[in-house]
Amino acid sequence: INTLSDFIISFAKDSGLNPDTFYGVKEGATKLGVITQNNWAKQSQNYSPGSHSLPMGRGSPKTHGDPKDRYFIGSFRKKTIILEDVATTAASLLEQIIDVRELGVEIIAAIVLTDRMESTPYRYPWDSKEIFEKFRELFEKATGKKYNKVLSVEEAIREAGINYFALTTALDLLPRAYKKHQPNE
Repeated sequence: INTLSDFIISFAKDSGLNPDTFYGVKEGATKLGVITQNNWAKQSQNYSPGSHSLPMGRGSPKTHGDPKDRYFIGSFRKKTIILEDVATTAASLLEQIIDVRELGVEIIAAIVLTDRMESTPYRYPWDSKEIFEKFRELFEKATGKKYNKVLSVEEAIREAGINYFALTTALDLLPRAYKKHQPNE
């Protein structure tokens, strides 16, 4: 994870991004977010113990205490990059965008390790009504726009006003996996 974290930091720098905080989508990319933020802090010119936060998402919202701690442990600093391990429908990214923005944090980018190149949910026969309705609600809350057509994950995140970067895609990985493993019919 340290090597991956250093690669993400290099990618962010090469892309002209200068965040104050790296944050991993809860559960799926939590460890990656914490390690990347820690490594970013150590590389900072103004690093000292306690100078940078290490925010993490809670698996379940906290029902008591300060409302700003409801979804997170640790605080965010200004400009944030959200990290995601695998993007399928964009729902988890949109959910985190909503929660982080409620804190008044500026999200400058979403970096995804692998984009599965699937589309956002769009009703029957492929998606259940529950999945569709949940996604529609998240999309409309994150973007302020009506959800009325199938989008790629990249399109959905850009509709929310966030720069989107995928380090790899299913189209990058599947041919390599096929060549390496030579699966039968």
